Amino acid sequence: MQIPLNYQGLNQISVHVAACILAGIAPAAYEKIEKSDNMADLELINIYHSAVMRICDAILDNQFLLRQHIGGDGNTDIHKTMLKTAQIRAWAKHYNVGTGYFTGGNDFAALLDKNDPWYSPRLNAAVLAWQAGRGGEIKGKTQKAVAAWLIKHAKKLGLQSILAGAQRELNNIAYVAAPDSE
Repeated sequence: MQIPLNYQGLNQISVHVAACILAGIAPAAYEKIEKSDNMADLELINIYHSAVMRICDAILDNQFLLRQHIGGDGNTDIHKTMLKTAQIRAWAKHYNVGTGYFTGGNDFAALLDKNDPWYSPRLNAAVLAWQAGRGGEIKGKTQKAVAAWLIKHAKKLGLQSILAGAQRELNNIAYVAAPDSE
């Protein structure tokens, strides 16, 4: 998720905003998403509530220097309690939670890094095919169109052994990358 510019570069943010960012929700869209019946939105709300709980637990463990506000019910007011962005960034990175906004990026580049110990030529090919499709290089969104692109670029993608062997394997990669898999 792209974080709106009005949240970038801030020295401190509220628990609510931090939890939204960790969940991949634009803070301004939270109320709309919370009222949604869409399963994907409900999953985001579950992630948001989990993030709030984890942040509040960290507050109770004195992991943050903050301006804490306690509501009338005795609980942390998540809209008024302010966290230092650098501290929550370090916390999120340490616990491997959140988005690139806090953790300094994502592991997407590792998918394409042949030196990464978890590098997979098949996953690399699927990601590159997906990117090519989004960029308009592949005409059509079908598994067949993606498979044709994979065959054309097999040598560059390191898929020669797959081409020599099973077409089914190539179709599996195309199935992963194609939005309209048949």
